Amino acid sequence: SPAAGKLALTLETEGGEKISSREMDFSLPAFGQHTYLLSLTIPETGGRAWLKAAAWNGAGKTSVPTISRRRVELTRP
Repeated sequence: SPAAGKLALTLETEGGEKISSREMDFSLPAFGQHTYLLSLTIPETGGRAWLKAAAWNGAGKTSVPTISRRRVELTRP
């Protein structure tokens, strides 16, 4: 069946404090897939952080989200 809802990409400190985040609506046809591009502002400070993607099925954030997270290392160029 098709799916639609909210998608959020969040960068958090190891302690769970939000550093940067972005949200958007999404929709997928039945058995479909799609790539969504979201940009985040990365702080000047370095260190370890969590990059989290969460998807809520439905119009609001009342459902339990599907979450993917990766530990990342923030470094200065």
